[in-house]
Amino acid sequence: VVRTNVQREALAATGQGAAGGRISVSEWLRGEAAAHWRVGRHIVATKGIVGGLYMGYLTKASHLGGCGALMALLVPKFKALLACE
Repeated sequence: VVRTNVQREALAATGQGAAGGRISVSEWLRGEAAAHWRVGRHIVATKGIVGGLYMGYLTKASHLGGCGALMALLVPKFKALLACE
C-alpha cells in the first residue's frame, strides 16, 4: 500500500516537471525512506493499521497460497497425463 502511494506521488510529480538533477545513491535512499515513512504515517493516521496498511493482505495471501497449492496438486497430474516425465 505504501509503495503504491509513493509511486503514485512520484508519477504525479514527473507530470509537473519535477525532474531533478543527479543525486548520489545515499541521497536517493534517504529520500525514498523519508517518502515511505511519510506515506505510511499518513495512511495509519487516516485509516488505521488494519484498515489501511493491511487492506487486501488476506486476499493476496490466499491467492498466493492457493496458487501454490494448486500447482503442487496439478503439476504432477498433468505430467502423468501428458507423459512428460
